[in-house]
Amino acid sequence: MIFKDRLPDPDSLDFKEVFTDFYGQSRPVVRAIALRIAGPAADIDGMANETFARLLATLKAGIDIKNPGGFVRVTVSRLAIDYHREARSDAISAETLPEISIWSSVSHLVGPEVAYEVMELHKAIDSVLSEPLRNTLLLREVAGLTVGEVADILDIGKASVATNVLRAKRKLRQHFEDQPIPAMTEYLKGGKA
Repeated sequence: MIFKDRLPDPDSLDFKEVFTDFYGQSRPVVRAIALRIAGPAADIDGMANETFARLLATLKAGIDIKNPGGFVRVTVSRLAIDYHREARSDAISAETLPEISIWSSVSHLVGPEVAYEVMELHKAIDSVLSEPLRNTLLLREVAGLTVGEVADILDIGKASVATNVLRAKRKLRQHFEDQPIPAMTEYLKGGKA
């Protein structure tokens, strides 16, 4: 049986097969959303598993879910935002940092200058933007969710999503006009080999 758009009642005979099919189709998307929002240091598989466990618990509680795809996207986005909030408040330790191979791979793909600019942009997103602007920008522009999905996750109106994204981009542009990213050669000066 192929999953189309709705999951049957958990007590029905074909539920296990349909749920397994839905899980197989949705898991890569759920993992991608978690990775984009929470970053490579997060427990992506744990967030994905928690998302599907919440879906199953909701269905078993007798709550009808008209759009299971939307349910899992919203759930994993909220879990990833929560992780992102907690990670920001925790002190950075060697265990929470991603492996160096992840960052060196990025540098090899796009070049050290671009990797450095991306790193500076991420720092600015965390330090310059307020939490509502940061979360809206990450969900809309980085995770690629629709305006409606972002509005549902953050509990704001659709117009507020567009406004927050524009404000976030304006603040970032202003930040980099006021404090341009130093040239890569300047950044690397002074070190010893």
